[in-house]
Amino acid sequence: RVFHVYLPYDLPAAVQRFLQRTRPALGVIMETELWPNLLQACQDATIPIVIANARLSARSARGYRCLSGLSRAMLNNTSLVAAQTEADGARFIQLGLDPGKLKVTGNIKYDLTLPEGLAQYG
Repeated sequence: RVFHVYLPYDLPAAVQRFLQRTRPALGVIMETELWPNLLQACQDATIPIVIANARLSARSARGYRCLSGLSRAMLNNTSLVAAQTEADGARFIQLGLDPGKLKVTGNIKYDLTLPEGLAQYG
């Protein structure tokens, strides 16, 4: 089963309560929601985290570089980063992401190829 839920504020108690109530088997985070308490709590609970449609502008990467230890720890708590572009992927690696955890997938909002005949099911 798949649920779409909004995350609580990134406060340790709120994150713990959220994870205890929802008990996810996998977390899929869209684009660039890098919240340190959430990512650490998921790591502690052995909940894999995927960052899908990931993007990271040069400006945001500079900001994360100022907190390089925290950025590296957050990225190491992910199982996969599916980046929109090669440039986005390179910036994630520069911040400390293990290159083996990176896949460049394109922008899933726009680069998605739908099978022929799908409209008849809609």
